[in-house]
Amino acid sequence: MAATPAAERATVVAALAMANRKALVDLPPAFSSTALREHVAFLASPEREGRGIGTKGLEAAGEYITAQFKAMGLEPGGTSGYLQPFTLAKGPDGAPANTANIVGLLRGTKPELAQAPLIVSAHYDHLGRGWPDARAADAGQVHHGADDNASGVAVMLEAARLLASTEPRPKRSILFVAVTGEENGLRGSGRFAKNPTVPKGQLVANVNMDMPV
Repeated sequence: MAATPAAERATVVAALAMANRKALVDLPPAFSSTALREHVAFLASPEREGRGIGTKGLEAAGEYITAQFKAMGLEPGGTSGYLQPFTLAKGPDGAPANTANIVGLLRGTKPELAQAPLIVSAHYDHLGRGWPDARAADAGQVHHGADDNASGVAVMLEAARLLASTEPRPKRSILFVAVTGEENGLRGSGRFAKNPTVPKGQLVANVNMDMPV
């Protein structure tokens, strides 16, 4: 069948104007924007000096995350309390550097699912003053890392707080893992993958929070 010639087509009918209607329910946000800002502000502050490997700033960031896990009531999930310590062969000064992943466990309420946890992870280290791969023009400057990855850690912490404080609690256990050594080869993630703090065969999936905003 041939198409109707343009000159014979009916006039296009204008779209109907729809009145604006209010939503049936106006729900408050689940996440706290104040808490998210506070987490990012602490982790990316000048005092953290970019959270480089082997620095006091990264150590302070780790202590902050550990304190948040404790306050939420997460169980220690590391090999030494909340920590999974390990040593990197090379830090910014060329010498070995001690560091640690931080692991908190939200235990599920259903026994068979409690033994098969989901992982929610985010890396909390950054480039410090430009190691290992800063642009030449930025070498020696503090790389604050608000979006890489203070924002990801903030989202992970808020997710943990919400899930730990809301009823009903999740049926499946969730391991919240703040990993380090990401900027120099995913070292913390590799450490956890090769030496998980729960039997490897029980882990079901990993949700990674990396630069979510």
